[in-house]
Amino acid sequence: MKKVIILSIALLAAVALVAPAQAGVDWLTGSNVVLGSGSNADRPPATYGLSSNVYLHYTTEATHQNYTLGAGHFSGNREFGSANSTTLIYYQTRATGVPAIGLPNPPSATLTFGTSWTAL
Repeated sequence: MKKVIILSIALLAAVALVAPAQAGVDWLTGSNVVLGSGSNADRPPATYGLSSNVYLHYTTEATHQNYTLGAGHFSGNREFGSANSTTLIYYQTRATGVPAIGLPNPPSATLTFGTSWTAL
């Protein structure tokens, strides 16, 4: 679980520094997560590899100003998430083996995590 939290924090930092990916992207086990377009030579895309059985979800709205980001492990019963509208990382309990994250939608500047989410 520590890897999931660290990956989430690293990806949140990367999202703040590079251009956002397309809206509603899911990355699953064995995938490479690529953030940024590489259209600026000074800021090439950032590539991250996911650990075995880890999945990640990133969603942005049409203007790419607001986003939500979450990660989980197939054998774990928690998923972690955050958004640009908060400085906190949240978690919630879920069924094991579910390759989806129940992040609040849509991303916005005033997005709040619901009562099923607990701040770390």
